[in-house]
Amino acid sequence: MHRFILALALAIAMHSLPNASVAEQRLALVIGNGAYAFSPLPNPVNDADSMTQALEQTGFDVTQATDVGLRAFKTAVSNFAQRVRNAGPEAVALFYFAGHGVQINGRNLLLPVDAEFSTATDLQYSSVEAQWVLDLIGESRAQMSVIILDACRNNPFVSSSRSLQSGLARMDAPRGSILAYSTAPGEIALDGNGRNSPYSEALAQQILTPGLKIEEMFKNVRRQVLSTTGEKQVPWESSSLIGDFYFAGAGAGVAASASAGTGSVVAARPLVTAPRTTSVAPGNSFRDCPDCPEMISIPAGSFQMGGEGDERGNGRVPVSLDGFALSRTEVTRAQFARFVQETGRDIEPGCWHWWGVWLFDGGRTWRDPGFPQTDSHPVVCNTYADARAFTDWLTAKSGMRYRLPSEAEWEYAASAGTGKAPWGDNVDLACADANVHDAQGATVGVPLSSSRCDDGYVWTAPVGSFNPNAFGLYDMMGNGWEMVDDCWNSGHQNRPATGASRTSGDCNMRIYKGSNVANFRDSYVPQHRFAGVGAQPGIYGGFRVARDLN
Repeated sequence: MHRFILALALAIAMHSLPNASVAEQRLALVIGNGAYAFSPLPNPVNDADSMTQALEQTGFDVTQATDVGLRAFKTAVSNFAQRVRNAGPEAVALFYFAGHGVQINGRNLLLPVDAEFSTATDLQYSSVEAQWVLDLIGESRAQMSVIILDACRNNPFVSSSRSLQSGLARMDAPRGSILAYSTAPGEIALDGNGRNSPYSEALAQQILTPGLKIEEMFKNVRRQVLSTTGEKQVPWESSSLIGDFYFAGAGAGVAASASAGTGSVVAARPLVTAPRTTSVAPGNSFRDCPDCPEMISIPAGSFQMGGEGDERGNGRVPVSLDGFALSRTEVTRAQFARFVQETGRDIEPGCWHWWGVWLFDGGRTWRDPGFPQTDSHPVVCNTYADARAFTDWLTAKSGMRYRLPSEAEWEYAASAGTGKAPWGDNVDLACADANVHDAQGATVGVPLSSSRCDDGYVWTAPVGSFNPNAFGLYDMMGNGWEMVDDCWNSGHQNRPATGASRTSGDCNMRIYKGSNVANFRDSYVPQHRFAGVGAQPGIYGGFRVARDLN
């Protein structure tokens, strides 16, 4: 029996609390259903036991129920939501379900052990809708809510009705949430041969690892599952979190509260406001506001810009940079959606894509670029004006000057000052560090020379899905081209030695760095550059943001 995991974190309301701890109460409801008469499952109760033990060790007060029917299922969820509501706005709520789950007409259903399944209609009325659980716990107004659904991906009823579909429908993560599957949507997950499914086993182990933010914890789970399953199963996440959360003990700067259970309790990390007049120490991360992206302080340095792999043979020029900050990841679709919501920016539909020639598709948008994306993916299909408007929005919210990075800043940060990609000169080793045009991607779209490894993604991946570089930055190469602030010039001649953006040249054209999921293998070097029309959005390109430190 194949299985999947869907994890959703809801309603994170994290506030800046410098020099203070956050008092929180951690509450969890864990349900494991395996005793189905129509299709028994061997692992859900074991998975629920493992999750309960792990959660209790990280300070959760856990209520566990197994093999529950419809009435008991709904009662347990309702009572849990009330407990969370009574605990107040500093509560952290976690709901976990292991058992059968199905999709009917785009609705995801969690099955109690007494579910009726003679028809699709019977099943809808005798099951628990995932969205109802999401909404009910979300209404509790907890500081942070996490929902984890561990359900059977291969639908045992799919042959009985056209309304029943294999797997679950994709559920995008709402603002302040994280959505994680044990495998990519539309793919199957494995049960494994042990006491637990590969994903549940990895999840229960990684929750106990000290010092991991929730996103990092899921990345460790993904690596473990890839190893356990021989890369047959690739866990997948969507995230729109606006703050940091640690299950187990975190490092310096993380507020901790007294234990509410048998283990240590570590509160969600407060948002740290960067100094406004002095530099942040190199390597440190910070946020200027709750909606601002996490920034990494990049140290000052000198390097030789350009060279091998640099389009049109630009040669090398010396550049010396002051310290600056760069967003840890590409701007996500969730962050961009927040900007559009708050500003009311009108973005016309239509996006360019490559199919041997450049084609314009009026039906593609940043919300739907023509391939699967969620809120944790890099936003694409935006113009230079859109990106600048986004940085202006961040500047107004934070009181700090946000901008696009210069080409020199981007190239320096991408190589962490070394001039090399993390995989050196062999792009066939890139798949642990970047979402490149790989062996799998070469089978889709226009064939180009590709890396001979397999990174698990044909199109974009959720940001932060691969290893960071030495500066702590994710996805600097691969995933999506990244727009920088410079006007296009075919060479580096007369480039400012300070690494500032070039404001002369062809300013209708903008420079894109980092390559993308559909580019040729020789483009995955920090020096590669591409000229794109700034006013024409494309499905392969997005951006990340920078700001000065002084």
